[in-house]
Amino acid sequence: MTTIGQLLTEEQGRLTVRRVLSVDEGAAKVETTFETVGFLHDVRYTALGTLWSFIRPDGHLIWGVEGWAAHRR
Repeated sequence: MTTIGQLLTEEQGRLTVRRVLSVDEGAAKVETTFETVGFLHDVRYTALGTLWSFIRPDGHLIWGVEGWAAHRR
């Protein structure tokens, strides 16, 4: 494996909820909630968030994410 530069962050976590919010005109809007624990440089953090996505009828993927992160000592 070749590495260019330095590792900035590393995290592990789990998906806690997956659900289909709607199906309109053949496009499904899906929501996934997650929680992770990681390191950014030498700072440990916890992150919680929700990612939503859907594929438009023309094939474009639309997505967004909302979340929260906290420093852990």
